[in-house]
Amino acid sequence: MHKPARLPAFLAYLLLIFGWLYVFLWHRDNRLAVYHVKQSIALVVAAVGTIIGWAVIAWLISWIPFGAILGAASFSLVIAVYVLIVIDWIIGMVYAWQAKTKPVPVLGRLALRITRPFRYH
Repeated sequence: MHKPARLPAFLAYLLLIFGWLYVFLWHRDNRLAVYHVKQSIALVVAAVGTIIGWAVIAWLISWIPFGAILGAASFSLVIAVYVLIVIDWIIGMVYAWQAKTKPVPVLGRLALRITRPFRYH
């Protein structure tokens, strides 16, 4: 694949929402770019879902005695998930630049299952 075809795929990770819009509006027929947009969207959904999930669980367990301490301590799990997301994000950028349609580790296969109904090519 030549360089102009991989640039939109790379921008899907680098610019996030603006990169997604760029691909969906002008490069919808570029399978590589659409593939990496789906991966990028899944990483952002995982990041947002992690913090929301932690907030809800921490709030719920804060109602039991010493639960607030457990909720605060469980934030270390959120940090671990965010480290994984950042590593996946970097690997996704490398795959996009190398023009590979390979899922990112751990979250990539989940992204493919979630975005299977959305076909733009």
